[in-house]
Amino acid sequence: MKTCMFTGHYSQNAPFVFDINNKRCNELKRHLDFLIREKVRNGITHFISGLTSESVFYTAEIVLYMREEYPDITLDAILPYSNQSRKWNNKQIIKYNEILKRCNNVFVLKDTFSPYCIQKLNQYLVEHSDCALAF
Repeated sequence: MKTCMFTGHYSQNAPFVFDINNKRCNELKRHLDFLIREKVRNGITHFISGLTSESVFYTAEIVLYMREEYPDITLDAILPYSNQSRKWNNKQIIKYNEILKRCNNVFVLKDTFSPYCIQKLNQYLVEHSDCALAF
């Protein structure tokens, strides 16, 4: 099984990501869909994500949608710590929880936040992946 990881900037660094009606947001989604489909056509069947920002949510949502077309692909959430969504707004939390429910597996690396938990997440993602989609 070949694995691809997802990572990206926090959404506040790209304000258009919050606006699903924004042309740039829709272009980003189309481009991500194209890249993920390319990965699947090249033998990637497993995807992992820390789900640390709304921009990375798009990649997870695309994979979950693609499972209808490619039932063999899987998505695992690798969470840096429990309750990572505690400071997010309600809309983000709802979307996050919807994605988690549909993941094949959910792994939590630490019980509580620590200054190095995101570094540990990134290390885990890199060590368990054959390739990455980063933006």
